[in-house]
This record gives sequence, C-alpha cells and structure tokens, in this order.
Amino acid sequence: MSRLLIDIGSTYFKVSHDGGIEQFFRDFDKNIFDDLEKRCKSIVEQYNKEDIYICSSANGGLSTLIIGLTNSFSLKYAINTAFNSGINIIDTLLYPKIEEESTPTELIDVVIIVGV
Repeated sequence: MSRLLIDIGSTYFKVSHDGGIEQFFRDFDKNIFDDLEKRCKSIVEQYNKEDIYICSSANGGLSTLIIGLTNSFSLKYAINTAFNSGINIIDTLLYPKIEEESTPTELIDVVIIVGV
C-alpha cells in the first residue's frame, strides 16, 4: 500500500493519498487531533500506522521579509497572503522609508516585494 502524507498547516490540513492532494480547512475551536479525526478519519483508517507520515508547516514555513509601497494596500494584502500560506514574517518595510529602516537581524529565506 502507498503512504499517507499529512501536513498540519496553520490554516489547512493537507493530505496526500492515492496520487492526489486534498485540503481541509482547520477548525480552531477544536484541538488538532479531534479536528483531523473529524475531517480525515475515513482516509487515515485505510492506512497502516507505519505508512502514515505527519509534518507541520504551521509557523514553520519560510522566514520572509516583505517590502511594500503602502501600508494600506500592498503591504496589508501581502501580509494576509503570507500568513495564509504558512510563511513566517520576520519583518515588513515600507519601500519609501527603506533608508530609515534597520536591517533585520534574523535569517531570511525570501524577500517579497509588492506594489505597483
């Protein structure tokens, strides 16, 4: 039998099985186990425990610096998109004030530049 791969993200459970990937929106009013069991129990029951692999991308994604043109539009939407993608935002900067900003001291994997 093939393997079942489960990624517990900050917004979704992503489940890879039978050559496909399904996403299940998390219920934050439940603990992770109960929520996973409710949404994926029928899938999990098809696999032996040694064929189930679980990881977490929640708050473990890419460390990112976001640079935007404005707070109210480009930066705001980039931050929301990044959080929904499981990205760890290290810092945000406004491009017009970039010379005034200090350099982030943490390791950054990705720099996202947004705006028109």
